[in-house]
Amino acid sequence: MKSQTRAWIVFALVLVLFSTVLMAPFSYFAGLVKTLTGTITGLLPISLAWQTAMRFVTMTLILSALLLFGRNRQSHYIAAVCALVEMVHHLIECIMTRSLYPVSLPIAIGLALALLFLLLPSRRPSLYLSDAYILSIPVMMIYDGVLGPVYELFGLPPRIFAPLFILTDFELSSRLDGLLGLPEWVFSLAILILAVLPVVFWSRRRQKG
Repeated sequence: MKSQTRAWIVFALVLVLFSTVLMAPFSYFAGLVKTLTGTITGLLPISLAWQTAMRFVTMTLILSALLLFGRNRQSHYIAAVCALVEMVHHLIECIMTRSLYPVSLPIAIGLALALLFLLLPSRRPSLYLSDAYILSIPVMMIYDGVLGPVYELFGLPPRIFAPLFILTDFELSSRLDGLLGLPEWVFSLAILILAVLPVVFWSRRRQKG
């Protein structure tokens, strides 16, 4: 299967199931990226609105870098690296709070699958899993920057489609409302473009499987 076809299949699955426990390892990883970009842009001497705009741009750059690395022969290791990073982070969090969380088991399963897939002769499972981790980033961008304004436009409650498409309590896109004198929905369109364009351009010519 062509890499771009695989990417769009995985993207659609992650987008629809993002709020469910099945996607917990991937949504947790996207949350780590979201937190990292917030830390980076928080150091900039600019307003909160501009920090938020730069945050989405930074997420797009990270997404593009991961997709471009997919053209490397070692791209099937992406899932294992992402799963290991989030497991280490989660373990530190559990140790500091002395607690386990509902997401703990899914994260452990994600790491176990990533390591197991590396032992298989076929690289296809690892490539699909890698794409799930990578494409959780644009899905997170859509949830935080696009779905909120859409729900607000049509007056929909956050859990109307539960267990699918459940929004967080606070949408990042609301911080952009009024920036440059533009309404929130304009920035939502820009965020949608930032989330989708890297998948359109950089999901090609990667490892097939």
